Amino acid sequence: MKRFDVLTIGETLVDCIAQEKGIPLTHATHFKEYLGGSPANIACAVARLGGRSALISKVGNDAVGQMCLQELGKAHVDMTNVVVEATMPTSRAYVSRTEGTPEFRIAREADATLRLSELDMDAITHARIMHASAFSLSLEPLRTTVIAALTQAHNTGTLVSLDPNFHPQVWPDRAEALRILQQLYPLVSLTKPSLDDAIRLFGPGLTHDAYLDKFLAMGAKLVVLTSGPEYVLIGDDQHYRAYIPVPPTQVADVTGAGDWFWAAFLIAYLDGLPYLEAAHFAIRIAAYKIGTVGPISTMIDRKAF
Repeated sequence: MKRFDVLTIGETLVDCIAQEKGIPLTHATHFKEYLGGSPANIACAVARLGGRSALISKVGNDAVGQMCLQELGKAHVDMTNVVVEATMPTSRAYVSRTEGTPEFRIAREADATLRLSELDMDAITHARIMHASAFSLSLEPLRTTVIAALTQAHNTGTLVSLDPNFHPQVWPDRAEALRILQQLYPLVSLTKPSLDDAIRLFGPGLTHDAYLDKFLAMGAKLVVLTSGPEYVLIGDDQHYRAYIPVPPTQVADVTGAGDWFWAAFLIAYLDGLPYLEAAHFAIRIAAYKIGTVGPISTMIDRKAF
């Protein structure tokens, strides 16, 4: 049996979430710090859902880096391959608190400096799924490290998951982003674009089905397109297609909701649930997260959802 259900690689950072709700980020004056970064969030969420998770990442040797390590430890994420960088601070994201897509500002530091020489390739063979994000592909040397890890995963039979969370504030060169993603998608078994991601990558004006087809055309086997409070669209390379409505949810904080959705979907997928059941479970878990400000800090009984 493999040691990890999900092994994630990429950014660990500090989310500095505005405490004033519904105002522009430039007007916010009070922030609270939480563990952030899609790979770190998903590793924690998988563990909180009762799965076995591990993280390959880098933080700075500073107070917020220690906070990130403590939060990962509390969630029982395996941190054997989390590197502490002595010369750079931990990366930060300043995030607005809103019911829609939040504004953010990024200060990239230690996370982007994870080098190929610091990657334990053997750890990848012990995972059922390996997950990364487009955020982690936006800068070198982390990009080369992540590509090598995903290639190793694919070549050794580990399923590859990718969140194409492209944003021009993080990755200004859209043409480069598309080129890198087109190279990687033939390795990808599961991917979770948001509608915002798809519009930023391919431009406005397409139907949701057409956006999903773009990811299938690049090589993905299963695409789960989320569109915020509307519905989830699922399609695969065998012509399966389904729309799942999202019930109304009271919003406290949307930061990290997509990561919790995807962690829940991956766990349900590994549990052998059909696509529809996995999506309904993930929607319920995301709704629970949306009702919570900051990360969920307790274990979740999957059977209760």
